[in-house]
Amino acid sequence: MKSYLLSTDSGVIASELRELLEELVGRVVFEVVHEDGRLVQSRFQRQPYDLAFIPCVLRRMEVLTLLRAVGPEVASKIILLTPDTTDGFRTAWEGMKLGARDLLPTKGTPPQRLKGHHDLHLRHLAWHLEDVHYPEEHSFPFAEDLTADGPIVCLPETRHLVDLHDWVSQLPRTRSVVVRVPEGARLCRVLSDEWARSLAWPVRPLLDGDTLTPGHLHLFSEPEVLQILGDQNRLTARVGSGTSAVGSRRAREELWKALALSGPSFDLLAGDSLEVEDVELLGPRGIVHSMEEPTGRSESHAA
Repeated sequence: MKSYLLSTDSGVIASELRELLEELVGRVVFEVVHEDGRLVQSRFQRQPYDLAFIPCVLRRMEVLTLLRAVGPEVASKIILLTPDTTDGFRTAWEGMKLGARDLLPTKGTPPQRLKGHHDLHLRHLAWHLEDVHYPEEHSFPFAEDLTADGPIVCLPETRHLVDLHDWVSQLPRTRSVVVRVPEGARLCRVLSDEWARSLAWPVRPLLDGDTLTPGHLHLFSEPEVLQILGDQNRLTARVGSGTSAVGSRRAREELWKALALSGPSFDLLAGDSLEVEDVELLGPRGIVHSMEEPTGRSESHAA
């Protein structure tokens, strides 16, 4: 039986996570400890866990110090409970650079419950539970596999963000790259700041009517939707507000339907695996690649 560790002082968060895990895998061994960094470190020294949920704010030891202390093998089992604040997402970004597996946003100060709706949590946790042996890196397509005329549109999950940053840094600057940042505007602001400092690419927020310039990285956030207009000589973005809950199936469908109305073709990097009906929604403009291929080269296919 797999075992899980949770560090929280919120009974609601503990109850929510236990219910999610049991809904996915049945009865679980679920240990809950206080938000004390030294206590958490001692638990890791005592026994291995399949997954651990650790807050970005700890007493007696900062979470980044904890991640450095436990090393990459243990860090790769840690999902960071991240306050839905700019500082919270900044800490989580630094934590994932140190090897943390993913982030899971929380609401309230101090955190009192998980942010987002039930189906989104189930979708994210299901991937982690199926893939307990986390790969060293996600597999992205080679540059020569990107064959569309328009921009490269990336739809990552939070777990892909570090590898996506590294992948963009190696691309030739002949295409514009558009990234839809999960979890909303605060994380988008953090990545805009952090990536502008660490990438050779100019990084900027994508606004309605902006030109998609080759060699530039454009960021927009959930729940916004995107449509690409124009031709190879001048591509522009139509950015609108989505109406559905962030991360929901309906929100994804809104985005794909908007992209399907685009004029030029585009390469789409999908963070989650797409079903046949998902690809059909995108229509003939999207050439779809996966960030989750098990081999070194991802196979692409026209939508």
